[in-house]
Amino acid sequence: MTMAGLAAVFLGSMGVAGQYLLQNCHFTPMDLISIRMLLAGSIFVGIEFFLLKRGALKVFETKQNIIDLIIYTLTIIGTQLTFFVCIQYANAPFAAVLTATVPLWIMLFMFVFQHKHLTVKEIFCGIVAVAGVVLVVTGGSFKNFNVSGIGFWAGIGSGITGAFYVLLPQKFIARVGSGLATSWALLLTGVSVTLFSHFWNEPLD
Repeated sequence: MTMAGLAAVFLGSMGVAGQYLLQNCHFTPMDLISIRMLLAGSIFVGIEFFLLKRGALKVFETKQNIIDLIIYTLTIIGTQLTFFVCIQYANAPFAAVLTATVPLWIMLFMFVFQHKHLTVKEIFCGIVAVAGVVLVVTGGSFKNFNVSGIGFWAGIGSGITGAFYVLLPQKFIARVGSGLATSWALLLTGVSVTLFSHFWNEPLD
């Protein structure tokens, strides 16, 4: 319960801080991803080496592990990029609401691709959730919807990529462990994005 509460606090803080840096300090979404993922990935991989020693290299033992690690990394890049682009062109609360649609996309993907039969309760909850998102986003009237197209579709993309982030790495995580898989994926995300975005060149206004 405590961990869930802290996660919510940190997520909210990240969105607000990200909005300030993007809209007031001329940072780009790629800059934020690079800084966050390099820092977090380095810390967590360091912890894995401390705990597991050479076992921390388990993710590179097989070709399948490497492929799955790359896929996991791509889902993180997609999730982070769409989230911060949505904040940049809209705002943090709007991005948070659309990112929260991840369970809906997971349910839809499982129905379409895994042929999972949805219960009446799941369908009802899905409809209510969609209605809730629409009400929050529009304020009950589409006349109040003044978010740019880029911000809106980036928000939708954050929900979709978030579902991929949850579903695609499941077998990989089961093989090597969630801590090890996520730590290396975060670090690889940071390294990959930094190749294209040099955050140290950004002026701090």
